[in-house]
Amino acid sequence: MNKLLIFFIVTSIFGGGCKNNNDNRSIVQQQKNEYWANYDDLLDIKSEATIDTVLFRKEMNQILTPEKIFELFGSGYHNFYFALTISKNGQNNFTIAPDISLWLCPGLQTGDMIFSEGTDLSIAKNKSLLTNHTNEEEIRNHAIFNTPFTDVKNIFKTKPGILNGKSVRSIKLFEMNITIDKKQKIVKPWTIKEIDVSKYREHFLNPKLNRYYFSTGLPAVSVDGFESIRKAIIYPDEAEKNSITGRVIVEIFADEEGKYAGYQLIKGLGYGCDEAVIEAIQKAKFRGYPTGQRSSIIVPFEFGPPKTSPIDLAVQVFDYNQDPNVYNNIKLGIVNKNKLDKNLEQNYFIYVYMNGYLIFQNYCTGISKAETQQFFWFRWHSDKPGSYNYTIYIDPENRLNDSNRENNTVRGTLVVK
Repeated sequence: MNKLLIFFIVTSIFGGGCKNNNDNRSIVQQQKNEYWANYDDLLDIKSEATIDTVLFRKEMNQILTPEKIFELFGSGYHNFYFALTISKNGQNNFTIAPDISLWLCPGLQTGDMIFSEGTDLSIAKNKSLLTNHTNEEEIRNHAIFNTPFTDVKNIFKTKPGILNGKSVRSIKLFEMNITIDKKQKIVKPWTIKEIDVSKYREHFLNPKLNRYYFSTGLPAVSVDGFESIRKAIIYPDEAEKNSITGRVIVEIFADEEGKYAGYQLIKGLGYGCDEAVIEAIQKAKFRGYPTGQRSSIIVPFEFGPPKTSPIDLAVQVFDYNQDPNVYNNIKLGIVNKNKLDKNLEQNYFIYVYMNGYLIFQNYCTGISKAETQQFFWFRWHSDKPGSYNYTIYIDPENRLNDSNRENNTVRGTLVVK
């Protein structure tokens, strides 16, 4: 525990969940329905797959080369997910992703929550790996993700699962990892193991709920900054023995009053780290701010030494002009407290809520090294005098890998006379 410091970064992602009253069935209710592809926990008889490890490593070293991994994530230990689709005719396909949300968390904008896992976060390689590619360079860099590959080399020997007495197209999920050094050399070769899908399913206190009943339009920010969860995490001996570092990413759900409602694991590390975080979440007394609706937040819990970032955004000015003749009567100033060596082109969002209603949203196109301050003017007017509570969210998705998340959520009160 004294060798490695466990710390966390709190962030949220907008658009991750939506209400969908037409799809509120539980896993048990869905169990006998046949889908395009079926996970083993929904089948009467599980599918089967054996792996030729030698062929698997050769294939992965061509698809995800050490050079490409270093470019995207840096050096060290890296964990990825592997989905194998087993067809009834023996033709197998597979897809690779940095996290589990591609298959089990529909609606999440995966690219928004991919955090740079290398030792140098100043590179800020938090790019959208799965969506919204805007140029040829990004397509070339990230096409390895969400791209189906055919198992032409017969790495897997498989048998589809059985549902309602017949063979059906099946999906098996695996975790695979590799360790590379700063010279882009492989320290520990690829390993792969099947994972229990139920570990990544939704876990709610109320079994009648699922993630479609929650909205991330208003983040469930913890009152204590998730300090209670951080203190409850015990670094696993197995992870320390194998020098495992990286992020366990979990979506935490809160009810209308801000009380803990459940969780869903999105990206794990293995070696007991996932279980350590889940156990801490379940034991900690989570308390979020009341939002008036069910909401959620993406929380990366980091195992390893603290990392630095050139970004430390904070609210510098939030002024309200009482003059009714001034149209844009609110001034918002944002400052980056750290000095930049170069311009950062990563886009991010700013949201302002007044009494729970969104009154301002801005899509910011990067940060200039020459301008540490950014100012925004917009209009909000109330005919009724009184006190109004506002909340400002700066880069809630943490696209910038902000080094100090305590400054990114600001709450206060405006008095209208």
